[in-house]
Parts: sequence; structure tokens; C-alpha cells
Amino acid sequence: MKKIFYVLPIYLLILVNIFAQEKITIDEALAIKIETPNRHSLSQQDPIEYSIVTDSWKRPKVGQHLNDNDTLSKWVSINTNNNGWFNDENLKGGYLYYNYNSTSDKIMLLEAHNYYNVFVNGEPRIGNVYGNKVNYEVWEPNFIYSYLPVKIKKGNNNFLFQVNNGNMKAVLHEIKADAFFNVYDNTLPDLMKNESYNKFGGIVVINAKDQILKNAKIKVISSDGTETITNVPQIIPISIRKVRFNFRGKTLNSNEEKIKVQLIINDKIIDEQTITLRCLDDKAAYKETFVSSIDGSVQYYAVNPSLSKDENQALFLSLHGARVEAINQAGSYANKTWGNIVSPTNRRPYGFNWESVGTLDALEVLEIAKRKFNPDKNRIYLTGHSMGGHGTWYIGANFSDQFASIAPSAGWISLWSYRASNLFNDFTKSQKLFVKAAKQSDTYSLAPNYSTLGIYILHGYADSVVSPTQPKSMINTLKNFHKDYDFHFEPNMEHWWDIDETKPGTDCTDWTPIFDFFARHSRHLDRIREINFTTFNPGISSKKYWVEVLQQNKLFEQSNIKAEYIPTTKLFRVKTNNIKTFSLDAKELNLNDNAKIKIIVDADTLNVSTKNNKVYLSNAASNWEVVDKFNFAEKNPNRYGSFKDLFKNNLVMVYGTNGTKEENRDILAKVRYDSEMMWYIGNFS
Repeated sequence: MKKIFYVLPIYLLILVNIFAQEKITIDEALAIKIETPNRHSLSQQDPIEYSIVTDSWKRPKVGQHLNDNDTLSKWVSINTNNNGWFNDENLKGGYLYYNYNSTSDKIMLLEAHNYYNVFVNGEPRIGNVYGNKVNYEVWEPNFIYSYLPVKIKKGNNNFLFQVNNGNMKAVLHEIKADAFFNVYDNTLPDLMKNESYNKFGGIVVINAKDQILKNAKIKVISSDGTETITNVPQIIPISIRKVRFNFRGKTLNSNEEKIKVQLIINDKIIDEQTITLRCLDDKAAYKETFVSSIDGSVQYYAVNPSLSKDENQALFLSLHGARVEAINQAGSYANKTWGNIVSPTNRRPYGFNWESVGTLDALEVLEIAKRKFNPDKNRIYLTGHSMGGHGTWYIGANFSDQFASIAPSAGWISLWSYRASNLFNDFTKSQKLFVKAAKQSDTYSLAPNYSTLGIYILHGYADSVVSPTQPKSMINTLKNFHKDYDFHFEPNMEHWWDIDETKPGTDCTDWTPIFDFFARHSRHLDRIREINFTTFNPGISSKKYWVEVLQQNKLFEQSNIKAEYIPTTKLFRVKTNNIKTFSLDAKELNLNDNAKIKIIVDADTLNVSTKNNKVYLSNAASNWEVVDKFNFAEKNPNRYGSFKDLFKNNLVMVYGTNGTKEENRDILAKVRYDSEMMWYIGNFS
């Protein structure tokens, strides 16, 4: 079966000036299997983590049990295979311990694959959980970019790796430089042939010294000699940071453009790498970079351009599956004649399941695409495959007023239905709080939000990755209230499939009936007369067309509003549940400012006039009343306060320096770990 993927450029990491000749391949170590509850559990129980937290952990020995009461788990000696990989049953949900005896204090570079995290002399560092191999096909996203500087002390050094899948590989490199690039994790655009360009890129800078890296710059020299300089933000000691750089120049009629990228500190060139970018024709799927308003990092989205130059075309937002790059998602379609296909990244090939920051990324790219292509606002569509199919269900439920129709392919419905259905029973009191905070991910409960959307569901009937029972369960939900959905289960087809390999496009994404369905559906804001909207968290999703939930009575519990507008009498009928304050937007209904309207909300009847096109209603005093002006200093969707809201608005991590030596060390270690985790999982800067 063919795979229509665009080859991503692979850049060789030239570190001959960075690495010393010596490297230590970890080929002999100790391992232990930990018998813990299901890894999806809301509260993990790990005796080794407990011993680290309580400062009771000690270097293990062969044959030693975890504690006096343990007769099952014990430390055993294991060795790597001929390829340098450990492969042992004890590493399936276990730990690997390695002791390195050093003759001096120094900084080394840890390269490791397929582990959750590592404690280096007790300090946690981010793992490389997705890097389960070192050789990748050209179309695959690779995970060989995990290089971490680690502090080595003279004498014994403890490396304790938390492993999941039974195998891992680790190498310690000696290094000669204090700072250098890691070009395995570049975020880069594509260029067009014979065009001037002014672009953004993202590149990892490694700070391999025990001091803050300051006064650094990145100079880029394009092939036509144009130089661009970008200041590098400070980087904390013994850590990494992915930073932005600008570059500009002019391409020729060739398939690639080479740029030199220099790391300069105090006017001295510390590292120089050559990066190759693709130069494409105007009909090829391409990558475009942008600076994210979420955190100031450089991200990319992919575009499969329309064959037409007509104005106000359709826009198709297409979400990729797990372990798929956005450029390959866009490349799985044939060019359309009536719209552009745009694929955001979810921040990484796995990212956030298209929830939380993944949703923010999709919505941010959607707004960028609207400005870039100026599409018909009533012909914007959402689709996706596998994890992207789940993203279609999730984003479609939470932001249903953004799209005319949605089309999930091979999509799972929710974490509850797909991976963890047996774990959400008999909660402890503390676990219930976690579930409550996650209820906005319960797409079944949000299904009424689909009522204004056309829905086309596609699935391979023999899919062993995402069972066809997933879409069938949602179909059973939809049939109770929805009037505008269709579905197709392709016989004998697995998760990724293509019926006719001679035609452009891959059928499990580029399915002709999906686009025919889209062509028959459009969104008309001023024609929406009935709204049924559910939310658990207005901080994530608060609005559907002309209704917005501003405050709940009970935080993070289900809120529902049913609203009907009768234009002949200018009457609104509204039923609410768990809503303290909401608004009606008269402008979206083409009502004049200061229009006289009647609102029957629950048991109360109000005669009001619109003011500045909006009416705010509150039941703070047990009866509904019109509020002249809503006080946005109070709780509202922009300040709803869930923890993940931290990541919406250029998060800055602050660490103290005036504590004891131990306190300063531990606080910095926490910031180092969190920042590296956000980089690895979400491509944060």
C-alpha cells in the first residue's frame, strides 16, 4: 500500500568540534521490574520514586529486593545486544541503574532512547519516551534529538532510568565546547523557488556549563550572502533551550537553499552548522513557520495549496495522527480546486492528543490561515485521521461554531472510551478532583454541541488500532438527536488504507464522499436560530454562536444552555443549568443596536434593549436579571483558573536564588526539568 508522504530533510549532526573522542556506551547495568497499578492510573504508586522523594534511596546491588517486605522484585544484571540496546522483561515498567565512576568534575552529554525520565545523581531529567529506535524511514518523524547536558562529579555517579517498553539505549559523550547547536530538532519552513524570503526558524542551543548562558546571538548567512542576526534569550545552567532565529534572502531555481547558522557569544563564533531547506514549486505541499502567541516559540503548519486562485475559497483544517508530521498529513491529499488544506502540528507528532495546548495550536493556525487565505467564513471544515480523528471530535465539540462540517476518520472518541474505560470507577476523593478537571474531554457529554454541524464519519472495518466500536458508539449517541450525519465503514480495511494507489491522495484521508459532503454544507451565522450548548469549563469552551457562558454556579460541573430566537417577535427562550452569568450577542443575529427584545429565561421574563449589541444576564440573586455591564475583573472565560491556563499566555518560570544552597539547587532542578519536558512534549521555547 502506497504512502503519499513528503520527505522531510534530515540534517547530519556535525559535532566533530563538539564531541571529544571518548564516549561511554552504557552496555552493562542493573534492572528491576516494578509491579505498579495500570500506567493510566490517576495516582501512581512507585516505591522507587517514593524512596527518592523521602531521601532513602541507595545504590542497588545484584539480587537486592526493593525492601524487606518484597519477595518478587529484585535487581538483576543485564547487558546490551550487538546494537547497543538493552532488551529485558524487567524494563517493561521497570528501572535501569548505571554507575559511572569519573576521575573529575565535568559536564557530559547524555544521548538516550526510549525511557520516561532519568535521575542523574538524584536530579530528574526529561526522557525520550518516543525514541524507540535510532534508524527512521525518510517519511517518519524522528526522535533522535534528545541530547541533554548532565553534571558529572568526581567519583561515583548514579543514573537511574525509568523505562516502559522493555528496551532502551544510552550513551554518554565527552564534550569540548560550553555551548553548541543541536540541529536534530530544527523547526524550519519550506521556500519557494525564485522568491525573496523573510522567515523564522527554531533551533536548540545546548548550554553545557554550570552558569547562565548570556550575550549569545545567532547569525544566519543565506546563499546570496544576506546576513541576519537574532539575539538569544538566556539559558539556565546545564540545560537546553529551543530558540527563535530570523533569516532572509533570495532563492534561485534550485531544489534547495543552504544557509549557515552561527552561534556567537561575546563576538566569538562558538558553533557553525549548515542547514538545507527545500525549495518548492507553487503547487507542492509546503511548511510555513510562525511565532506562536502562546509562548513565543517558532512552530510550523503545512499547506496543500488550492489549484485555483479564486477569492473566498473553502478552508480545510486537517489534523494528523500520532507519530505523523503535519507536512505528511497535508501531503496525503491531492490538491483541491476549491480550497486550501492546512495542517497544524499539535506542537509535536504526538503532542497533546489535540487537546489542551494541541487545541490552542490548531485554533491559532486556523486564525493564521484565515488571514493568509481569506476563505469564505461559512465554508471552513475540520477533518483528521486517527489521533487527528479524535481531535476532530474534540475540537468539533468544543468549538462547533467555527466549522460548517466535521469529518473524523479512524478517530477514537475520548480517553475514557479508547484507553482507560476500566479506570474511571471507585475514585478516591482526590482522584475525583482530577476527573472533574478533565471532564471537558468527555466528548460524549458534549455531543449536543454537534447539533449545528454536518458530520461525516469514516473508518476501516478491520481497524485494529482504533476499533470501529469507537465511531459506532458515537453514532448511537448522535441518532438520538442529530439529523445531519453520514458514515462509511470500508470493508476489510485497516487503520491506514488506500483503495486505488494509482490516484493522488490517500483514501482514508482524501475520501471523495467527505469532500462531496463538505461541498453540500455551509455555515450561516445569521440563520442559527436554536442553540444547545454544553460545557464543563468555560475557560476551554464558553461560546456557541450568539450565546456565551461567562460564569458557572458550580465550578467544572456540567453547564448547559438551550436558547431559541424567534425573529418575528424578537423573543428569546432560554433554559439553563449550572449557569450563573451568560450573554446573548444580538449582532450575530443582525439585530440593531438598542433593539427591543423579550427574553424568557427559565422562570423569568425580561423586556430589555440590546446595548452595544450584547445583553448580559445573571442569576446571582436567585432570579435572572439584566446586568448593565459585566465586570471582567470577576471570574470569566479568560481567567477561569485551571492549571493548564498557565500555558496560554507566554509562561515564564521563576526560580529563587536567595535560599540555602540545597534549596536553590532543588528549585533550579525543578525549573530545568519542567522546561525540558515542555520542550520535548510541546516544542516550547
